[in-house]
Amino acid sequence: MPQLSHKLTLSNLNFKAANTMTNLEMVSALYRDFLLREPDEAGVNYWAGVLDSGTRDLASVVDSITASLEFKQQIQPIVDLYNVQLLRPADPSGLAYWVSELRNGLTIEEISNNFQVSGEFETSVASLDDAAWLNQLYTSVVNRTPDV
Repeated sequence: MPQLSHKLTLSNLNFKAANTMTNLEMVSALYRDFLLREPDEAGVNYWAGVLDSGTRDLASVVDSITASLEFKQQIQPIVDLYNVQLLRPADPSGLAYWVSELRNGLTIEEISNNFQVSGEFETSVASLDDAAWLNQLYTSVVNRTPDV
């Protein structure tokens, strides 16, 4: 299963009974889990049709969704802020909140500023020395310690 940039895999999506779901239901769940919104009719019908035809598998559809302009412009930047500024993966409710704020007109810079003045940043990140910060950053972003 593909490891995605925001640390979700197909094995931990919200649909537990994927083998009993229709392709339309699975694609609808993908929209909710990855794009954090209800699916649009044209999009969900297109991807369900692709799965129905057998020309692509579920992992390939997930890859396409996470490679979409919408994901890259609205979801990935928030995921990246969590990883780089708070040194941890985004929690589902926080991710949904900040994506909503972005969609409602807040800029990435404004969201970044909010992260930097948050209590979590002050207590967990601001007090780190350079070496500790770099170790945490590597652990959060690339899941390893930095090279010596």
